[in-house]
Amino acid sequence: MELEGLEAVKHLRGHRSVRDGYLVNLLVHNIHVDPTIELTFEVSRDGEVRVVKLKLGDVREFDYCYDILSRPEALAEVKCLMTGDGEFYLSLDPWDEREEFISDKDNDYFRSKMVTLVETLKQTS
Repeated sequence: MELEGLEAVKHLRGHRSVRDGYLVNLLVHNIHVDPTIELTFEVSRDGEVRVVKLKLGDVREFDYCYDILSRPEALAEVKCLMTGDGEFYLSLDPWDEREEFISDKDNDYFRSKMVTLVETLKQTS
């Protein structure tokens, strides 16, 4: 399945999204010229592992805090929305995921003008 824009936002909201999954890969390309970001999540549910890949283009801003001493935990909350000016916004550590606006208390966030979501099932042996 491949989704773009508002359809990707709708797919990333709520309990059946990447919540309770893990961010397993974060790639930043062309950071000085035309940054793009690729985020890969794995979500285990009902004996399946879903792989959700996001590609963010025309990146406006991102702030992801990484600490080698902290082990990544399952995402407990996710805030995803489109702003009034058409920007995609994703916070992997929001202050309150029920908010319908960007909060300065949100953490681990990404803002871009374009988003593409591709979801597949991981092949297990």
